[in-house]
Amino acid sequence: MSQRNKIFLLDKLQDIVTKNKQLTLRDVLFTFDQSMSLELGTSITLFNHLVYKKKLKVNLLEKLDYNKYQSVSIIEKIEKQVKSG
Repeated sequence: MSQRNKIFLLDKLQDIVTKNKQLTLRDVLFTFDQSMSLELGTSITLFNHLVYKKKLKVNLLEKLDYNKYQSVSIIEKIEKQVKSG
């Protein structure tokens, strides 16, 4: 996957996860996989990447439950442009 595609997917996922407050995390991630024609489970990996890289904020003091709503907020917006060089 090119760097440009990776940034695009991460940016889209970041937006979708933080805007869908009424759905479970599993539903949001499954819908993202389908809408972007990705293999099932790809969005979970991308979501975890955003959390570990501190681009998304979740309460890690509690076990992350993908089957219920999780409060997710943006810490740092993914840069949409790739630096050339």
